[in-house]
Amino acid sequence: MRFCVVLVFVIFLSLCSSYGLAQSKSQIFNKSNDINYAMINDIIRDKYGVYWIATEFNGIKYSNLQYYKSFNISNGLRTNDVLKLKPVDNKMLVCTFDTGLVEIEDYKIKNRFSAPM
Repeated sequence: MRFCVVLVFVIFLSLCSSYGLAQSKSQIFNKSNDINYAMINDIIRDKYGVYWIATEFNGIKYSNLQYYKSFNISNGLRTNDVLKLKPVDNKMLVCTFDTGLVEIEDYKIKNRFSAPM
C-alpha cells in the first residue's frame, strides 16, 4: 500500500513538472514573436535561463519569457539562416548555413569568422 502511495505521488510530481515546462515553452512560440515554427533548427536554454532559437530565414530569437529580441540581417548577422547554437563560457557561438561562425557576447555581435571559399 505504501509503495502505491509513493508511486502515485511520484507520477503526480512528474506530471506537474512536465506541464509547467510545456506551459513555459508555449509562451515562447506564438505568432506575436515572429517565429516560423516549421523553420526552427535549434533551441537551447543558457545558464541564465534565456532561450535561444536558431531559425532558417528569421535569424536568432532569444527570450527570458519576459522580453523577446532577435539577431538578423538588419542588426548585424550576415545571414538569417542559422543552423546551430553553442553556449561557451559567457558567449554564444552561432553556426550559420553560408557565412561561417558568429560570436555573441553580452547580447552583442563581437566576432564573425567567415567560411572558407
